[in-house]
Amino acid sequence: MAQDPITIQADTPLKIRYCIDPDWHPYESLKQNIHTGISSDFIAMLTQRTGIETELIPTNSWLETIELLKSGQCDLTPILNKTTEREEFLYFSEVWYRAPNVLLSLKDEPFLQGLENIENRTVAMTEGYRITEYVLKHYPDINASLVANEVEGINAVINNEVDVFIGSMLSTNNYIQSNGYDEIKIAGWAGPEDLLRVGVTKQNQALIPIIDQFIAQISEAEQINMFRKWNNVSYIDNTNYKLTKNITLFFSVLLMTGFIYHQLVRKFNKQLIVQNKQLESLKTKLIKTNQELLFLTHHDLLTEIYNRHYFNQAISNEENDLSQNGPISVVFFDIDHFKSINDIHGHSVGDMALKKLATTIKGLLDERHTFVRWGGEEFIVLCRKTNKREANLLCQNLNNHIKNIVLEPDVKITCSYGIAEKLSKETIMQCIERADQAMYQAKTNGRDCIIVAT
Repeated sequence: MAQDPITIQADTPLKIRYCIDPDWHPYESLKQNIHTGISSDFIAMLTQRTGIETELIPTNSWLETIELLKSGQCDLTPILNKTTEREEFLYFSEVWYRAPNVLLSLKDEPFLQGLENIENRTVAMTEGYRITEYVLKHYPDINASLVANEVEGINAVINNEVDVFIGSMLSTNNYIQSNGYDEIKIAGWAGPEDLLRVGVTKQNQALIPIIDQFIAQISEAEQINMFRKWNNVSYIDNTNYKLTKNITLFFSVLLMTGFIYHQLVRKFNKQLIVQNKQLESLKTKLIKTNQELLFLTHHDLLTEIYNRHYFNQAISNEENDLSQNGPISVVFFDIDHFKSINDIHGHSVGDMALKKLATTIKGLLDERHTFVRWGGEEFIVLCRKTNKREANLLCQNLNNHIKNIVLEPDVKITCSYGIAEKLSKETIMQCIERADQAMYQAKTNGRDCIIVAT
């Protein structure tokens, strides 16, 4: 299947220096200063697919690799766990490899099952590894012995210097099989599995999106091929072949089963992420559509202020509480000679008059007011905590601003206003009717004036 091109940003470094753990085969190791192991295939594919050149900076230990990353002498390390301490100097990619950690002991030791059964046994762990940080943090009373690498830890078990070694199942199994150590067994599982990522120094943060794009394109077949290639081990001649064959078969079946399981989980998780994104997109569209429908239901399309339907619905829910919070007044007004504006200048000018009036008035109101297009050229302002004298002052202010609206050089608008203050035993609709009557009285009086209902 064709791969999508990987996007390279302008600020992306085109050549990077990288360091590895020199003693962590088959994940990665140095053989005569040559990078080998699973991460070497990862780096080769990264270079091929992105065009970014890489230069290996050899180190003698994992701790030295960490120091070179901290000092900026290395830009990247291809396979490691993310920890809080490492986040202080590295950014991390998405997970690209998973592997469990195990407890290793001599065969005469009982099966320990997990870290909680270590008790007073001496436990070797590799200094600077994530699993070591985890164990020391969550099991502070454990009798720990830090070693430089996993080979040293396994040999410490064989030589009875420690009782248990904690390490990665894949790398420790590789070393045990390669050397025919049939006296070693897996005695249990050790803490969380390794979630292995690429670590990039903070000054090279621009690499992370590119590496994540590359990781997303690594196929299951490529993952399995890397695993098989670097888990193909040889045996020394003096091995007990029958026992070694049984151990090899057990480890191989266990490792392959775990690996395939993780690949299936990885595939399922990718599908789940895509489906969740699609559902989230549909949810966002649905919310937006519902908001638009709600807006259309409650607002006048031309002026975008509340419509009569919204007003009737809101007042029916609020009416019992309105009068308890102070006086209520209604301002009812319409545009004078609006029909003539439409007939003489056209409906586009009439629509402009309605929109400019609505915009002007909205800018003069506050949270006490509900502004509604009642119908045609008629408008209502419901005024909470406002008596008729205060409503009259509001009308005068509205009128002054409306007269400044210019539609065309020779077209201006005026309005006629009716004001009514709600009586104690009166409904809002009855108050509106009185304000409406006052407005018609204003028209009878010659328009462009304010009448307050008694």
